[in-house]
Amino acid sequence: MLNSESSPAFEPGRVYNRREDLHGHYGGQRQGGISTPADRDLIFLFTSEAGSEYGYKDEFRPDGIFWYTGKVRKETWR
Repeated sequence: MLNSESSPAFEPGRVYNRREDLHGHYGGQRQGGISTPADRDLIFLFTSEAGSEYGYKDEFRPDGIFWYTGKVRKETWR
């Protein structure tokens, strides 16, 4: 159940509507793969198989860690 007064408790396997279920309750950036609601200690990461078309490869590694790739601004690499 999503509740704007507490941390989210997600149900495994359930598909959530990003705009209604997440941004509607918690705020945060509505575009891109990373969303950080301003007034919460939350970070939402969004992934899909379609990202591979753009060079992203998100996956669970053999050690159980989820490997998330994301867009980095060129200026941060200077």
